[in-house]
Amino acid sequence: MSGPFPTKKISALTIAATPLAGNELLEIVQEGNSRHILSRDLVLPTDSLITFTGMFGSLSGSRQLVSSATIQVDLTVDHQISLSMVGTGAVSADPTSTIGLTVVNGVATTWMRSDAAPALSQAIAPTWTGLHNFSNTVTFSKAAVGAGVSAIKLESTSPFVFWKETDAAADNGLWRMAVNSEQFFMGTRDDSDGTGIDFFLVDRTGTTVDTLYFTANVTETIGGIAHSFIYTPGAIASGTVNDYNPTFFKTSAVMRMVAGAGGSQLTGLVAQRAGFIITLSNVGADNLTIMSENAGSSANNRFSLVTDLTILPNDSMTFYYDGSSSRWRKK
Repeated sequence: MSGPFPTKKISALTIAATPLAGNELLEIVQEGNSRHILSRDLVLPTDSLITFTGMFGSLSGSRQLVSSATIQVDLTVDHQISLSMVGTGAVSADPTSTIGLTVVNGVATTWMRSDAAPALSQAIAPTWTGLHNFSNTVTFSKAAVGAGVSAIKLESTSPFVFWKETDAAADNGLWRMAVNSEQFFMGTRDDSDGTGIDFFLVDRTGTTVDTLYFTANVTETIGGIAHSFIYTPGAIASGTVNDYNPTFFKTSAVMRMVAGAGGSQLTGLVAQRAGFIITLSNVGADNLTIMSENAGSSANNRFSLVTDLTILPNDSMTFYYDGSSSRWRKK
């Protein structure tokens, strides 16, 4: 159809005729002050379409009408076209497909009602690239890590998990668990996640746990903690040895010491937490001398003794770290 339409009212146009061949044209044109209406009897096959192009009034642009009982198209005020058509046309139906991650090219000739919606497939496994906020309980079951095992798996170069207690005092409610540099951390964070303290750390080699670190003003345990690692660091240098800190010193209960040829003088051990206890056992053939308040080592690594002490071969001495004075003392 093309317009604009004449000022006279077109109240209704009824069309009923022979079947369409597919190239018929229904046209209303303005010719001066008159109108030209081509009227034919149209019998529409099922799912046939009539296209109205360039409509004026409330229905503009191009529209397609599916064959049905009666279709009324409002043009402008007092201008109507009423089409009475024969044919069953497409019918409505409930959605049968589900929403997934790939396009589904349907083949049905039915149409979906305006208040219908297809279901979301529960079998999809999307890779999320945006931030997702969950405001209620989330349940995980039978993850890929093992049949019947519920799990959450985070993968990145440095994955983090945060817990936020919303009614906590300022800088007192944010906790973090993290993995980085092949170490596992648990710690506290301020509300802006700017600073914090890691109070627990696990270091590993393969599946072997090398070290557990705890950092706290007070550590309380129910029952005892057996600290029984016996470590042989290898022979130390002859002569003076300052700020001694072998690899597994901080996880050891006993260190089997081998003095250098002619003997070794130990001026200090790297400071540990308050109350840390270490036994030095001389398993070599030369004397190991423990030097008191020797300036060769940093102040907080020194021994505070009445006098220098010598650990003879096959003898041992036990020391503890005094956090108040930042010195090693003989137990």
